[in-house]
Amino acid sequence: MPRRVPGAAGLHHTRVVRDQAGNAEGGADLELRHRAAWGKPRLVEDAAWLRRQLEDLTCAQESARPRPWAVGDAPEDYLAAQMQAIVGIEIPVDRIEGKWKLSQNRTEADRTGVVAGLSDPQDPGHNLAMAALMAGGDSD
Repeated sequence: MPRRVPGAAGLHHTRVVRDQAGNAEGGADLELRHRAAWGKPRLVEDAAWLRRQLEDLTCAQESARPRPWAVGDAPEDYLAAQMQAIVGIEIPVDRIEGKWKLSQNRTEADRTGVVAGLSDPQDPGHNLAMAALMAGGDSD
């Protein structure tokens, strides 16, 4: 029987926005996501598969650093010992459900202000993809 794998539920993007009067207020309701995926997990005992997973995860986490660390930087005997303690699990996804909330409960002026802030390259919360989603209207 497939099992439900809970996904992220919570705030994806928070920022301070300005209302019509220029007052700063939290934009914490910008995007609320709930995701769930269903699938039947399986144990993977293939050392090469596990090594690839570790390398991909390490690369994703380290690549933005000035001097990124790589799995290959560690001694092989150390890696072999650490990999013995890691359980590999793969979950082929059979079904996904999700919902997004993009400030639909706010006034048009507030939403326009958020889109403008997200579109501003000088804003630390600059995010053109999110601005495009919000500009497109209701995402439910």
